[in-house]
Amino acid sequence: MAHQPAPWSRDELFGLCASDPERVVDLVFDLWDRVNTLTQKVADLERPVHQDSRNSHKPPSSDGYQKPVPKSLRKKSGKPSGGQPGHHGTRLEMRDHPDQVVTHRPVACRMGLRRGISGVPCTVPTTDLRGVGHTD
Repeated sequence: MAHQPAPWSRDELFGLCASDPERVVDLVFDLWDRVNTLTQKVADLERPVHQDSRNSHKPPSSDGYQKPVPKSLRKKSGKPSGGQPGHHGTRLEMRDHPDQVVTHRPVACRMGLRRGISGVPCTVPTTDLRGVGHTD
């Protein structure tokens, strides 16, 4: 929006003050009301620009790519990441001859069939209580 010049010159305003001071006072109050109204509109328009999921009801996905830097309260320990030197880790290894073998078979096929179309037993994957996947 282009800046518009004032409707009166300085000399015209001085002349208006001398001839009709009441009109000048009304003009000042009208301009003051307009300034307050426009200031409020600017504040209302700028408010959503400065909101994110931390200071409003907006979800984190609406934050966009400008994510705030995480502010961790943890201090650096100075130790390298990972295992400490000299410590040899272990893990659960597969065994050639396990102590016990448990076979989990479904009571009924999930598809409602005891046997597939070709007469071969149903091979729908089943899951035991621990969530480990098996197939028959």
